[in-house]
Amino acid sequence: MYEAIPEGVHYVSPQIASLLGFAPEAFGRDSTLYARLLHPEDRERVLAARRRCRERGEPLREAYRLLARDGRTVWVQDHAAAVVAREGEPTGELQGVMLDVSAQ
Repeated sequence: MYEAIPEGVHYVSPQIASLLGFAPEAFGRDSTLYARLLHPEDRERVLAARRRCRERGEPLREAYRLLARDGRTVWVQDHAAAVVAREGEPTGELQGVMLDVSAQ
């Protein structure tokens, strides 16, 4: 069973199509897609880091592999932060950027 993204997806850049071969809308329709695309050797570590970011507000700074639709392995550097409510508590949502670092 794959971990669902509990808050859903509000926005995914159109660049995801050239990076992984999936339309941005696919991530909103299938809350488990991101977890399924994580390389099996990276999945547990990355999902744990995302949970810490969502729940505790810890910054997310991770390099990991994603599996593209065409079978390629894509290395990314993910930088994200928790969205914080007025009261200062994390909302459970993340905002960030994922960079393709495969060439490095």
